[in-house]
Amino acid sequence: MPEARSRDKEEEANEQPNPDLPGQAETREHLPRQGGDSDGPEDEPTEALHSEPGEPPCRESHHQEEDELSQTRARLKVVSAAYKNLQEEMKAFRNRTERLQEERDRKRLGDAVATVFEPVQNLRRTLEVFEKNDLPEELVGGLRMVLDQFTEALERLGLEEIPCEGEPFDPNIHEAMGTVLVDDPSTDGIVVKAFDVGYRIGSLVIQPARVLLGRYQEPADND
Repeated sequence: MPEARSRDKEEEANEQPNPDLPGQAETREHLPRQGGDSDGPEDEPTEALHSEPGEPPCRESHHQEEDELSQTRARLKVVSAAYKNLQEEMKAFRNRTERLQEERDRKRLGDAVATVFEPVQNLRRTLEVFEKNDLPEELVGGLRMVLDQFTEALERLGLEEIPCEGEPFDPNIHEAMGTVLVDDPSTDGIVVKAFDVGYRIGSLVIQPARVLLGRYQEPADND
């Protein structure tokens, strides 16, 4: 029994590492350190992470998003202003086009009425001659009826008489045939008589009115 115990102690001693032996020393150096006593370089990266300067990444990302939003708003304002200007230009173009088309339509209508107007005027003059010569009423009445039909048709197309007597003289619609002295100074330059009726369609004059103007002259001083 004493020999068996002595043998077990020798085996345990052989199993423990001997630091004096080269192989066991290297094995010991490569063993990982345990506990928090180590002062080695393994702790340096952790300290470096906690000591980096600058703002947190989440705050920098928030600032970047705000800048992008501001730039987007500015671009949106520019596009909105350009679109508004384009809409105004298109509206002005449509208005100009409509006005030009209306003027063309009035011009065509005026030309058509002017083509028919002169024969109607000749018919009117003929009726006046018949009435002065006391021709039979059957003939005069038939001619008057035809003239009235032509006149109504032209009026439906927009033909209207130009106002004359009592109106201020307007060279755009009146043709002065002469002047006559008047006693009232307020009638100076006023149409006092119409020799021939004028006609127009809107602003288009088909025939100017031939008129006589009043002219006021102060009485001479006898003294």
